[in-house]
Amino acid sequence: MITCDNPLDIANDQMLVMELRSKIHDAIVYAHKLQSSEAIANSDSLLDDYIQKLDDTIANVIHPFERMLDEAESRKNDRTAA
Repeated sequence: MITCDNPLDIANDQMLVMELRSKIHDAIVYAHKLQSSEAIANSDSLLDDYIQKLDDTIANVIHPFERMLDEAESRKNDRTAA
């Protein structure tokens, strides 16, 4: 659980996490492009594994943290409205 009294901290964290997600997505897109052009001749699974690990990072690290930030923001908004 994330607790924060300053909503700007939450917004800043959300922005940074969105930027990380975007960079990871860009890397996935680039890896797919390499895969399509058959750029790596000596490993059939390298790009598959790379793409899968990046996707796992989004699913298992980035997304749960985004949910925690959203929950912290919601709790902060609930306290402010009360």
